[in-house]
Amino acid sequence: MGDQQERSDLAFAAGLITGEGTFTIGLLRTGKNARATPIFSITMKDRATMLYLYDILLDNGLSAHFSQKKKELFHIKATGLKRVQKYCEIFLPYLVGGKKKSAELVLEFIESRLSKPPNSGFTAYEIDLVDQLRKHHGSRHPNILPISEILRDYTPGTYTRNKS
Repeated sequence: MGDQQERSDLAFAAGLITGEGTFTIGLLRTGKNARATPIFSITMKDRATMLYLYDILLDNGLSAHFSQKKKELFHIKATGLKRVQKYCEIFLPYLVGGKKKSAELVLEFIESRLSKPPNSGFTAYEIDLVDQLRKHHGSRHPNILPISEILRDYTPGTYTRNKS
């Protein structure tokens, strides 16, 4: 595939992502463990379009999981620091508006996490990035705990909440 076709395909993919995709940080807390995982995902009903997008992603070295949800919903998802970092870096030049802002915040979070040793605690800066992303997306759960409470005193894989 030539450079012009690759750029055209990436621009097409970015258009779909701008309309239907998501760049976010998923928060998972189970018992004494907490994780903040970068996520890229897109869901649509048009199977042919999603398969075409999936091929574009694979052709550009992006790993993803393609699945069918319910009867007629197709889903592409990638998770993890390095995988989603690559999505952000490839698509940021093509994104506009809110999706560009989301991808920028997710990329800042990823770069911060990758600059530290594995399993290091979350910094105030990282908590602020997740909080900015949540505000940018608009919370669907108004009673949810603030990010600082969810991630405070957590390190991935361990829980060390102060009991004072």
